[in-house]
Parts: sequence; C-alpha cells; structure tokens
Amino acid sequence: MTFDPVVVSATDGPLPATVEQIKAIKAQGGTSVDVVLTNTDLVDDQELLELVELEIRSIATDNGLSIGAMTRR
Repeated sequence: MTFDPVVVSATDGPLPATVEQIKAIKAQGGTSVDVVLTNTDLVDDQELLELVELEIRSIATDNGLSIGAMTRR
C-alpha cells in the first residue's frame, strides 16, 4: 500500500497533526513514511533544518516506522 508523503514545514517543525498522520500510516499497515520538508528556503540555519529532520525521524521511529525518503523543498 502506498501512502501520501507527510508534509512538514521547516519553519514550524512537526506539529501534532504530523504525529497523527504518522500514527495513521502505521495503523493502516505502513512500515515506512516519506516526508516532504517545505519552506526550507525560509530557514537560514542549516543546523535547525537538521534538528527538524532528526525530530521527524524520531517521531517515525517511536511509532514503528522508518523514513523512506526525506525531501527538502
């Protein structure tokens, strides 16, 4: 089964809705999730982007999913 990617704004980071989307993918039998990180051009600090990505990876792992692909836009 293919799932739509989870879209996360780099300026906001993962919100409660992000966690709910990840949980829903797991509940539907998903084993991995693709993530699109948007608004990356609005964040000047590369380390902040890396922290957002790390937090997303942690949320996915905590819910039993791996990250299939993480794309920055």
